[in-house]
Amino acid sequence: MSAARVAVIGGGLAGLAAAAELRRRGVVPVVFEREASVGGVVRTIHRDGWLIDTGPAMAAEPSPVVRELLDAVGVSNVTVRAGSAGATRYIVLNGAPVLLPRTTSELSSSSLLSIAGRLRLLKERLIPAQRDVSDESVDRFARRRFGAEMAERMFDPLIASTSAGDPRQILARYAFPAIVDQGRAGSALQRSARARIESRRRAKGRASGSWSCADGMQQLAERLAAWSGDVRTSTSVRRIRSIAGGMEVSASGAEAERFDAVIVAVPATGFGAITFDLPAADRLLAVSTIPHVSVASVSLGFRRDSVGHPLDASRLLVPSIERRNVLSMVFPSSLFPDRAPPDHVLITAFVGGVFQPDLISRGDTELVAAVLEECSSLLAVSGPPVLVNVARWPKTLPQAVAGHGERLAEVDRVERAESRIAFTGAWRDGLAVGEVLLGGVQAAGRIAAQLS
Repeated sequence: MSAARVAVIGGGLAGLAAAAELRRRGVVPVVFEREASVGGVVRTIHRDGWLIDTGPAMAAEPSPVVRELLDAVGVSNVTVRAGSAGATRYIVLNGAPVLLPRTTSELSSSSLLSIAGRLRLLKERLIPAQRDVSDESVDRFARRRFGAEMAERMFDPLIASTSAGDPRQILARYAFPAIVDQGRAGSALQRSARARIESRRRAKGRASGSWSCADGMQQLAERLAAWSGDVRTSTSVRRIRSIAGGMEVSASGAEAERFDAVIVAVPATGFGAITFDLPAADRLLAVSTIPHVSVASVSLGFRRDSVGHPLDASRLLVPSIERRNVLSMVFPSSLFPDRAPPDHVLITAFVGGVFQPDLISRGDTELVAAVLEECSSLLAVSGPPVLVNVARWPKTLPQAVAGHGERLAEVDRVERAESRIAFTGAWRDGLAVGEVLLGGVQAAGRIAAQLS
């Protein structure tokens, strides 16, 4: 009997992880990707000795099930680990970078908080648990448990660097699920500290921390695609139809093709381009209403002696109350080898988001000038850049705001009505690279179990 065939719609990391996991389980995947190359927002540019990731430049160590898949497809052979700088971050305080505390004890003595802010933080263990926080925003959750200064100085810039969203709108249970769960049971700080200790204990002997690929993050996508096999780029799927004993997929430039099942791994903004002819398909309209924000990445290369700051960290976080023109800055050449030529450094700034959407509509020259001004002020950059690259990502970051749970529940109902289809992507599973990969692996697991 021939192996089951599954169509995977979307060649971003979620779709590629799903396809690779299907093949690992003995199922034949066929990936349809509308762009000319795979990877989605994962893009790597090579230019005159520079290696520029215009989207994610690194990833946190994923769950064991994802790492097992990455090892199977050969990603471990090209994995590079961040050095000591990977565990360090700076945050802007009153116009200057200060080290971000890594532990509760460091935080309680950090200049990041005033004496009043530190005292308020110490009261967190006395805050009673609150069970029903389903629609509590990040800002409200942080103020309730940790105080106003923590909300503005810690949680706000973390949201800016991940979703570029408004912490007053982003729901805490999607942005920080572990902290929210710990807060339901009492002191989130105490439980977080215990969880970190336990995590380190379980991970003893295993690699951890931030990582990338020797040839950039796009190498991750390429390895997954090569393992998966049949990947059809520049191919847009127009229709997905439920038929007796399977699914039918109609794509551009080809006749309708029959599959045993389908995994949809397109961005939420791409749902409107596909006709879903299957039970309860009207519920999928909820996905297309998920709001998105746009960002741009501005990568600048400098001579090392033109930058006064040591750049001895993974990134610089920027609270919105600082009123800067950047959401965050990443220092790839401080983390991984061969990101910049000798005696040079690479800085990538992210701009735009919900608070400054007009920034990415500016021309490249004006956008670069705005970032250069921030580099001069925050990182003591004194010389001109020797490399400039601007990448724009319109409506690329889904926002988990009020009603997000109801939207995801509608998708669950569609999967129950038609068991031969599964949905995955950042809009459903989370924005971090590890979360996206895990969502793809889990979608493949649901389909493989159904086919078996």
